[in-house]
Amino acid sequence: MTLIWLVILLFLIVPSPDWIVGVSGLELCLPNCSWVEHKVLNLKPWDVGTDSGTTYTSPDSVTDPKEPIRRITNKYPADPSNPFYDTSGEEMKPLARLKITRQRLYEKSCSDDSITTDEEDSVLSGK
Repeated sequence: MTLIWLVILLFLIVPSPDWIVGVSGLELCLPNCSWVEHKVLNLKPWDVGTDSGTTYTSPDSVTDPKEPIRRITNKYPADPSNPFYDTSGEEMKPLARLKITRQRLYEKSCSDDSITTDEEDSVLSGK
């Protein structure tokens, strides 16, 4: 069985209604089975869809029903009070930068595996 490791990192933007930056499903394993040494990603904000506030300090305003998670752009939400709103037509700049640097490798041969395939299946399915 081949295991695929994907990275998920989320960071809440504080203060904000329900905005985040992050990555989901980031693959750090290369096709030759080695690991990425360095990776730099520019992150743009996302609206989680649970609060209808449009500014950093908006009072709590629960969104009911909840909306899908959406990328915040310079046109969404279309509210001049939103700090990202911009009608100039320029591309929105990133809000954060994620830098990943591999520190070390822990070598392990396939013969060192102490988890059986059944155990792997159990771990992956949460059982």
